[in-house]
Amino acid sequence: MPAWLELEQEKLWLKHPEWGNFKIDFSEKEYQRPHRGKSELIAKACGAPKGFDRVIDLSAGLGEDAVFLSRLGFHVTALERNPLIFALLQQAAREQTLANPGFQFADAKHWLEEHCQELSGQVLYFDPMFAPKKKSALPRKEMRIFREVVGDDLDAHILAECALKTAAARFVVKRPIKADPLLPNPIHQFEGSAIRYDLYTPKGTL
Repeated sequence: MPAWLELEQEKLWLKHPEWGNFKIDFSEKEYQRPHRGKSELIAKACGAPKGFDRVIDLSAGLGEDAVFLSRLGFHVTALERNPLIFALLQQAAREQTLANPGFQFADAKHWLEEHCQELSGQVLYFDPMFAPKKKSALPRKEMRIFREVVGDDLDAHILAECALKTAAARFVVKRPIKADPLLPNPIHQFEGSAIRYDLYTPKGTL
């Protein structure tokens, strides 16, 4: 039986028959971790030291990167195409009265096709679903449910290629440190201990 949304005590919960219930809460520690401002690796990748301050998150997911980028000073528009996850993101933003990041219910590929020439000076950020590790502890409950609800990003390459054809100034792809690039020939890689950010320069020819 698949997961479903249920209203309980005036709050939406995503419920799963095997793994229980969860909702997105931006006050939890995953969303409030300390940071080092523009010296954070993700901030460098998104161009904060160079003055870039507007980011389009092409795959909001649970919203952790979108919230973190907003706390680093970026104005973030985060796109989510799954209606169940989008409903939870909206609720979480209302509970914290957050206007930034702004969440939109949209398929990122279609959104880019509509706005491709309006993105000058902006940064596109993409965190496709990572493949599960073959040998690791089970992921936390939220991620297990999330992965079942949204599935794998089988069209990640198509979306990335679309992003390269927009007028955006930068395109940043989050990857596991040892994973192959999603697209060949990133112009720079910002590497951490477990994660890296691959940087591309879109061509603006969609």
